[in-house]
Amino acid sequence: MTNSRDKGKRGEREVCHLLTEYLEQPITRELGASRDGGCDIKITMGQFTYFVEVKLYRKVTQASVAEWWTQAVRQANDDEHALNPVPVLIYRQSHWKHWEVMIPLHYMLWQLESTDKAMGKPHTHTVTICIKFLTHLMRMDTDGTISHGTMDIHMEK
Repeated sequence: MTNSRDKGKRGEREVCHLLTEYLEQPITRELGASRDGGCDIKITMGQFTYFVEVKLYRKVTQASVAEWWTQAVRQANDDEHALNPVPVLIYRQSHWKHWEVMIPLHYMLWQLESTDKAMGKPHTHTVTICIKFLTHLMRMDTDGTISHGTMDIHMEK
């Protein structure tokens, strides 16, 4: 168990280093987080508090990512005094070169729209979602009608 704890701390330090570099401000681990059940890194910037859960594991599966995401969401929701809590999951398999990040899609879309800033080339930043949510997004701002040229198709609900 000590080795996995050490690996976890190593991952947290690596992520802190990257966040410090990219945010250009010192980011540190939440000491005692594993003992107290809190997030690994907490960052308050602007009008948001980010609750970052870091996972460095030998094998990453969809089930483990789902479990870690649930943990990150719970930690963000548990802090009653946090300003606009945003759960963030940063994970990497031991031999992967890059970290992967999971954030709420609505947060990403809100940030992009409210700041009116482009984030690099289109389609370079992605979010993994389920097909049910994809269809929900596709149906937003529509009346259930798909228009293609001169032919309209009405979709039954």
